[in-house]
Order: sequence, then C-alpha cells, then structure tokens
Amino acid sequence: AWSDGSEDYLDLYYSDSGDLSNPNWVYIETNQPSGGNEQTIVVQFDLPPGLNHVIRGNYRWKGKPSSCTGGKWADADDLAFTVYPLTVSTIPPTLSPVPSSFPTRTPSSQPITASVAQMAVFSGGSPMCSSYGISCDSGTLLLARGNVNGGPEQNRPNTRDGGNCDGSSGNYQSDESLERLMVRSVDGGVMMEGSTVEIVATVWAWSDGSE
Repeated sequence: AWSDGSEDYLDLYYSDSGDLSNPNWVYIETNQPSGGNEQTIVVQFDLPPGLNHVIRGNYRWKGKPSSCTGGKWADADDLAFTVYPLTVSTIPPTLSPVPSSFPTRTPSSQPITASVAQMAVFSGGSPMCSSYGISCDSGTLLLARGNVNGGPEQNRPNTRDGGNCDGSSGNYQSDESLERLMVRSVDGGVMMEGSTVEIVATVWAWSDGSE
C-alpha cells in the first residue's frame, strides 16, 4: 500500500510582484513528506525586496511542480505577511578607485515593537499577518481541502488571486491536504526585508493504504 507519502509532493512558491492581489509566482523548491499522516516540511529562502509578501504551498499527488496543479487530490494555499523595513544609506568608500558613495541596506530607524509571533487572520483571499513579527502562522485557517468529506476548508480556496486549485475527492485526514503554513525568522528576531526566513508547512500525507 502506498501510504507513506512517497507519491505526495509540496511545491513552494513566493511572489516577487509586491502586489498581494496580483502575485507573480517564483518557484522555490519541491519536497516530499517523510511518511504518512501528519508531516512537517521546513525550507529556507531569502525574502525579496519589499515589505508585503506572499508564499504559496501547492500540495499534490504525483504530477509536476506547479503553483496550481488542480485535480482531485491537490490543495494550494497562500499566506501573506509583512516584514520590517530596511532603508538605503550611503557609506563613504574605503578603497580607491571607487564611486564617491554607494548604497547599502541597513535596518530602518523605525523602532522594532512587534518582536512577537503573529497569528494570521483571513484577509484579501487568504490568511494574512498585517503586522511584522518573528513569524506569521496560518494556525487553523487552512485545515482540510476544498469540499473534502469530513472537513471542508474554511474560506476556500485561500488563494490571493482567487484561483481554485483544490480538489474535493477523498476523506479528510486520510487523503492529501495542506494543513498549515508558517514563515519565521531564522535567527529568532523580527523578519526583515531581504532576510533569510524559514517556511514551515504541515501536510497530511495519504495514509489509508487503499491501493
């Protein structure tokens, strides 16, 4: 019985458009769960410039990487979040010949007051954290998949662009579903523009062994 998640895949994407309502998906990577039932997948990536970001998880059975596989067993969900700003400053050169000045990225002078974990609320089509912090967590907002038996996903399809990529075949917590998305800083501090963060995805890998 193929009940170990070996035919399930999670494709991760981020948008580089800066427009939360019109994402342009950029592929990060694909991972597989390590077994059946509930599994956690952790991936690091570098945030692009900008303050408002959105990531997508596309969880599928077989097939090829896509931001929206569709089909009976697929589940695609988004998580939008805000990060702490950086400003451009000018540092005098120390070597010659070089330009008289050059830009570098430095922390904003804005005081950091939100060094806490943020819980997302449903806004603009998907879970979203509108305040910056050390992490942004979808919590229970993404549980289940489409109209799957035993657990319709609330606020489905949970995509910023309104695309419905979710299948509704099978049974909840037996067949595939993307259950939770979280993004968090690597160093435990506030997530900053251009920093490295971790995506933590919780999935339910097919586990009924019916085939």
